[in-house]
Amino acid sequence: MRAENDFSNSLNQLQNTIKSLETATTIDSIRGFEGAGSAAYFGCFNQLIRNDKFSFKIRNRRPPLDPVNSLLSLGYSLLRHEIQSAINIVGFDPYLGYLHTQRYGRPSLALDLMEEFRPLIVDSVVFNAINRRILTPQDFITEPVSNAVTLKIEALHKF
Repeated sequence: MRAENDFSNSLNQLQNTIKSLETATTIDSIRGFEGAGSAAYFGCFNQLIRNDKFSFKIRNRRPPLDPVNSLLSLGYSLLRHEIQSAINIVGFDPYLGYLHTQRYGRPSLALDLMEEFRPLIVDSVVFNAINRRILTPQDFITEPVSNAVTLKIEALHKF
């Protein structure tokens, strides 16, 4: 972390969001607070990138439109797969979640359970790969029609 980084605004937003959860009475209000917390969290993401070849403006997916979002999406997909496997092993139904809406084919419980592991596992790996220059912008390709940014097969092994 660099000395000039100031996370106080984001931390205040997160604290206010957590405090507001105490008044939540519906699942939709909880989801709204989760969205506000996510915006505060990702709002300071770029300050943690110490490689001038990469930057992060906003979280986007389906498709990810820049290398950082591409790595986050890939990492979250891998984490979801691992969580879903663990859920299956213990005999739970990965499609019956609580916070994520239930839709056909959506492993809602896996998505619910992986939330607390995303920053610890995926985000830290993404920062490590970028900040230690394990990955470079040349490790990514942009699809011509969708503008989706994906990691090249060779770079997948590095990640």
